[in-house]
Amino acid sequence: MTSERDLARPDADVRRVAAAFAIAMGIGAGLGILMGRRRWIDAGLDGILVLALNIPALVTAILCYIWLGLTEAAAITAVALNKIPTVVVTVREGARAVDQGLLDVDEPVATYWPEFAQAGKDMITVRMVLSHQAGLKRATALDGGSSVVVSGMVIAPEKRFDWETVTDALARSAPAWEPGTRWEYHGPTFGYLVGEIVRRVDGRALDVFFREEIAEPLSADFMIAVGPEHDHRCAEAVGDETMGAVRPDGDHWMQNGGFVWVNVNSRVWRAAGDGASTGLGSADGLARVYAALANGGELEGVRLLGSETIAAASEEQPLAHADGTAEEFGLGYALLWKDNPELPVGSFGHPGAGGSLGLADPAQRLSFGYVMNQMGSNGATHLLRALYRSLAA
Repeated sequence: MTSERDLARPDADVRRVAAAFAIAMGIGAGLGILMGRRRWIDAGLDGILVLALNIPALVTAILCYIWLGLTEAAAITAVALNKIPTVVVTVREGARAVDQGLLDVDEPVATYWPEFAQAGKDMITVRMVLSHQAGLKRATALDGGSSVVVSGMVIAPEKRFDWETVTDALARSAPAWEPGTRWEYHGPTFGYLVGEIVRRVDGRALDVFFREEIAEPLSADFMIAVGPEHDHRCAEAVGDETMGAVRPDGDHWMQNGGFVWVNVNSRVWRAAGDGASTGLGSADGLARVYAALANGGELEGVRLLGSETIAAASEEQPLAHADGTAEEFGLGYALLWKDNPELPVGSFGHPGAGGSLGLADPAQRLSFGYVMNQMGSNGATHLLRALYRSLAA
C-alpha cells in the first residue's frame, strides 16, 4: 500500500504524472476521434465535455481523494480526469480538420476507388462525376441471367438495386463519350457513383452517412433508404406514366432513367437507398437540409459545410476537356436559376421525379422544399412564384 511518504517523493510524482498523461492521451484521443468523426456521438457527449472542462482541478483532486483515499491511484486518476477533456477537444478538432480534407474534387475517382480506373476511366475526376461529365449515365457492363435489356443496359431485375452489382458494373463500364467533353444527366447512376466514393472515403454506406451526418443532426425528416417501420407514413405515388409513376393498366411502376421499370410503391424501392431516385421524406425535412446550405452551412448550431465549400459547389462548372460548361449543373447541385429565369442567380438545389423540388437561395437566406405523391402536379412552380412575389412586395 502506498504511504503518505511515498506520495511526497519526487520520483513518485514523475511516475504519477507520466501515468496520468498516458491514460489521458489514450482515453482523450479515442473520444476525440469519435466525436470528430461522428456527429451523433459529438452531440451526445458535447454537454458532458463542456461540464468537464469547467470543473476546477482542485475539485477533481479532492473528489478523487474522497472516493479513493490518499492513494497513488487517486493521484493518477485526478490528474488524468483533469487532462482528458483538453485532449478530447484538441483531437476532436484535428479529426474534423482531417475529415474536411478527405476528398479532393480534382483527384481522379480511382484515387479513392481503384477499380474505377478500368476501361479508360483512370483520369475521370470527382469533379467530372459531380457535374455529370463522366459519360456513365448507364452501366454498360451490367449483365445477368433473366434480364431486361433497354438502351444497351442488361440487368437481372432482382439485381436492380444490389449495390455491389451496380458499382462493380460501373467500375468495369467504358464511358459512352470522352469524359469531360460534354455533359448529360446521370440520373440512374449518379447515386451509385457518388455513394461508392463516399463509402470508399468514409467507410459508411450513403444512406447511413446521410442519416448520421445530415438528417439526424438537423432533425430533418428525410431518408435515402426507408425501413419498413416507416411504410405507414409513405404516400402512394400516382399519376401519368410519362411523369414517372403509374402505368395505365394500374400497375405502379416507374421507368427509372429510361431503362428498367421498377415499382415505386414497393418495399424493394423504398429500401433501395440508391442515392438518386429513392429518397423519401417530408417537405419540411427537405427544406431543413437546404436551410443549412442557404445559411452559410449551418442551421440551429449544426454546421454541415463551410460557406466556401457551398459557394464552390454552386458555381458553373467548365467542361474538363472542351469549351463550354456543364450548363445547369454545379458540383452535384442543379443551378436552378439557369433552367428557370424567374429564380434569382445563385439559387441551387435539385428537382425530383414528378415535380418535387429542394432549393437554397443564399442571397435571401431562404430554403424551399416541395414533395407530392401526385406526379406531374407542377405545384412547386406556382408556390415559388408566389414566394418570390411576396419577397419583392
